[in-house]
Amino acid sequence: WLILYAVGQLSLGLARSLISSKTLLLIAFLFSGIFTSLCSIANTATSLAIFWGINGFFQASINPLLVLHIAELLPASARATGVGIWQTSQQVGGVCANLFAASTLRIEGWRAIFSRSGLLVALAGLPVFWLLANKQKKEEASHYKGSPP
Repeated sequence: WLILYAVGQLSLGLARSLISSKTLLLIAFLFSGIFTSLCSIANTATSLAIFWGINGFFQASINPLLVLHIAELLPASARATGVGIWQTSQQVGGVCANLFAASTLRIEGWRAIFSRSGLLVALAGLPVFWLLANKQKKEEASHYKGSPP
């Protein structure tokens, strides 16, 4: 997992130069969710490691891209606070994810943890993509509003 996570981080710069960060975020959320869900059908340690490693590759780009968008949304005077709040919310999310996993394990078993978590991650990418698309449309509209005809 860590090797593919590192490869994902290293390749983010190249990917960002080829694809918009908004699209990269959607891809990262969707494929991270898909490969997390695939862990639920793994029948060997090797297949589980492969699925989890590919998940790590896609996961590696989510936080840097979201921090980039937060930084772009906020004025320079508020960026540190905004990014700090975002990072704190990730820690709260980690606690919630562990509670979700523990309760799912108790009720449904280990495979359900992967299938349910993967579905939630994949679905989380859709509102993020939609919100960023709307932000971009508003920016383009305000840019054109002040432009000469």
